[in-house]
Amino acid sequence: TASTTIGQGSKLDNQVHVGHDTVIGKRCMIGGMVGIVGHLTITDDVIVNATSTVNRNIAKPGVYTGFVPLMLHSEWKKVGIWLTKLDKITQYLNIKLSHLKGK
Repeated sequence: TASTTIGQGSKLDNQVHVGHDTVIGKRCMIGGMVGIVGHLTITDDVIVNATSTVNRNIAKPGVYTGFVPLMLHSEWKKVGIWLTKLDKITQYLNIKLSHLKGK
């Protein structure tokens, strides 16, 4: 069986689960309670924020956050903003639809 490899200078916080046959590059920082699925490769210079789930290869250095799907942290911040506005968006669309049906 293949080995799990953690590159030089990488740091893993507490309660991190690394699946088998995983390669973590150099100078990576893996936050607390992160889960990394087996048989994946994480390139050098990646930061995975706490409580995230890595369920696919990470080929581009950067800061990643999330559970499903894992994405760049900058994208996750945008998604988070939209998630907080879903109720207002739904209300707006319902008003528009009822207005259109009333015509």
